[in-house]
Amino acid sequence: MAGAARLRTIHHLSSSGGTVVSRAIAAQPRVVLLSEMNPSAGGLFAPRDPFSQVVVNYPGLFPGQTQEDVFLRRIEEVEAACAKQELSLVVRDHSHTDFLGGKDREPRLRAVLGRSFVLQSIATVRNPVDAWLSMSSSGFNKALKSFTIYCDRVKLFLDTYADLPLFRYEDFTAAPAEVTASMAAALGLTFDPGFVDRLDAIRVTGDSGRLKKSTQIRPLERREMPAELSAEIALPENRSLLERLGYQE
Repeated sequence: MAGAARLRTIHHLSSSGGTVVSRAIAAQPRVVLLSEMNPSAGGLFAPRDPFSQVVVNYPGLFPGQTQEDVFLRRIEEVEAACAKQELSLVVRDHSHTDFLGGKDREPRLRAVLGRSFVLQSIATVRNPVDAWLSMSSSGFNKALKSFTIYCDRVKLFLDTYADLPLFRYEDFTAAPAEVTASMAAALGLTFDPGFVDRLDAIRVTGDSGRLKKSTQIRPLERREMPAELSAEIALPENRSLLERLGYQE
């Protein structure tokens, strides 16, 4: 796409450490981060966005315009403002909408943004066992009936973004500067090793994990694991996912 502006995107699932990863990216020089964006998400409750209600109840008011069209136009406006100040816009996908929300949805963020931009993207993952335990604690897994179903969704996520550089949350927490530098390089961003000092100033949505608003990125101990989950983890189809990602358990 000759002459198109470059746009960065980050993709990860709920409770996989994506918020602290996004904060680390947002803390890099001259970065503007839009957190948890998804053109397929929406509903009646959107106090600052009248279009979200209109598209649900009165789609005929804007003939020929879809929710995706309006979403793209708004991202274009933000990117244009960033470009004027030589800032790099990064869009954090709300992948929960597509993969874990209980309805089968075709992931649309990259497809929609790709109409106007050249995309530079990464994906991040966490050990599915720890992510599931975290989701169980917060209730984010209420649309999923079992760990096995969750693993199927993780596999779909990995297959969907198989063409993207993939980073593991555990590697990030073990070596924050090194992995953040690699992620910044993959996104075409300038890396600043002093980014940790700015983490407490970064405000993003989804900041509900145990590293919430922390300026110290560190590995976390595993939450208590129910016996029934241990049996489900041992199933061959779930073991194959852990092995695919390089985890033992």
